[in-house]
Amino acid sequence: MQLFVYYKFIPKDFPHLHAAIIQMQLNISNHFPGLIYRLSKRPTLDDQGRETWMEQYDFVHEIFDLLMLKLSEEVAKLGSIPHRANEVFIDH
Repeated sequence: MQLFVYYKFIPKDFPHLHAAIIQMQLNISNHFPGLIYRLSKRPTLDDQGRETWMEQYDFVHEIFDLLMLKLSEEVAKLGSIPHRANEVFIDH
């Protein structure tokens, strides 16, 4: 399974977000051995000057519920962050 989490924000409004997301992903991966994760962003800003970031998590479907719970816990620790949208895909 793959979980994609994307969000848009003006970089100056969240100067420490990159380090926080990297730490969050490390915390989650320490909890789930075998989890593969990435953090990407679009190479250009949108027409409102926002960056678009994408977190991607690849994992076995058996841990989905636990992963979503852990992700929610970790996101809550981040405090004020941009609105996040989740999409889940399965291998075909």
